[in-house]
Amino acid sequence: MKDQKQKSVFFVLVLLVIGAGWATSARGREGKPISAPDNAGTVAMVDLNRVYTLSNYPGEFSQKELELSAEEKKHFDALIATRPGMLDLSELQELLQVLGKVTQTEADKVRIEALKTLSAKRNEELELLHAKPQDGLTPTDRAIIDKGTSRQRTFEGQFLPTIQNELLSHVRTGLVAFREEQFGKIRVEISKMAREKGISQVFDRQLLIYCATDLTDEAVKRLTRKPR
Repeated sequence: MKDQKQKSVFFVLVLLVIGAGWATSARGREGKPISAPDNAGTVAMVDLNRVYTLSNYPGEFSQKELELSAEEKKHFDALIATRPGMLDLSELQELLQVLGKVTQTEADKVRIEALKTLSAKRNEELELLHAKPQDGLTPTDRAIIDKGTSRQRTFEGQFLPTIQNELLSHVRTGLVAFREEQFGKIRVEISKMAREKGISQVFDRQLLIYCATDLTDEAVKRLTRKPR
């Protein structure tokens, strides 16, 4: 009977030792339990539009719009300054191409002046013909007047509106790219926040009906800098 009790105690000790071994193997080298972070698998949401609206980005966007508009107006004013109303369509296109270069060569500058001079000469000629008595105009004079009138119509009715639309399109394209860049910065900051908090996934609010973890307010604080 005594032997049976000793065997029972022995087996209990063996089980305790084995159990202790399992517990030890479930811990890291420093004796800490190996387990996933508390927030592993946590899902959070953020209202990207609200973050954008309440951050400094709308102000930066407005400033960028002013800069792009001023830049395009500069190009437009440079074109109008050449007084190109009496140029043919092909000459207008050439002038616009040269004016649009970031760096103009000496040959480009010479060509711009040549086109300006040509347009001014034609305009002066047209004004002189308009000043003559109508009954004294020759067929050649009338042909020059008709050609000049046609050039002016082409410039004012076709070329000028097209240029204005193209410049406006450049502004819009630049603003779209700038806003995408801004939202990219917002996503980077939110990703940083998520890593700090051990959050594995963050969705835009529009994609979720409900989520207990909302990073919107904190994102707004991080992305709202005090004015200098």
